Amino acid sequence: MKAASLLPILLLAIITPKPLSATGDPQPLLDSNGDRVLAGTPYYAVTIYKGPAAGIVSLAGGSNYCPFDVILSTKLDRGQPLLISPATADPEGIVYDSTDVNIKFSNVSEGICSETSFVWKVADYDTFWGAWFITTNGTEGNPGAYTVQNWFKFERFFGTKNVYYFVHCPKVCATCVTLCSEVGVFTATRALALKLDRDFLVFRLVKAEDYKLLLADSSSSSSSKLEQ
Repeated sequence: MKAASLLPILLLAIITPKPLSATGDPQPLLDSNGDRVLAGTPYYAVTIYKGPAAGIVSLAGGSNYCPFDVILSTKLDRGQPLLISPATADPEGIVYDSTDVNIKFSNVSEGICSETSFVWKVADYDTFWGAWFITTNGTEGNPGAYTVQNWFKFERFFGTKNVYYFVHCPKVCATCVTLCSEVGVFTATRALALKLDRDFLVFRLVKAEDYKLLLADSSSSSSSKLEQ
């Protein structure tokens, strides 16, 4: 696939409509090319419209505080690829919507929070900001009562083919009382948090190799224009 054909996916958005509830049986997640999303394959989560809300899911930086939180970066070359691991593995490695998965950042630079993991989890309630932020240092695998904060779902947005939003509503523990909410963006910090009244985050999954080609193509095009 040519990098130029990926341009429509470099559209990012935060929008506010309430999503429809998931219905029917889980369906395979599809990436921006329409291919099935596979466990262990790196993807970028890129939102869908242009404008000041544009961004790409990334790892917070610029601080010595660990673990780092999950943010929506406005710098399209600062995204961090994601790996997805279902609670119940599919024999063919296919990832499905509406099912519990671990999400973790891959290819994190050495030396960054080296003693923590980059698996997503819901942090303890932040009394200063009044929010449940999405952070890292979660536990991968081991679904059950001790890991409920580490599980998320991809839900399809309004019946679209391959546009999704994140949800934290774990079903890995039938007897546990858990939080259940879409994931939005906390406007003041651009950190991801359980939605409540946060802006709603909608995105496509883009294969890491495709996204890098797109960035390279965009950089080359910009350089050519400057030389003219």
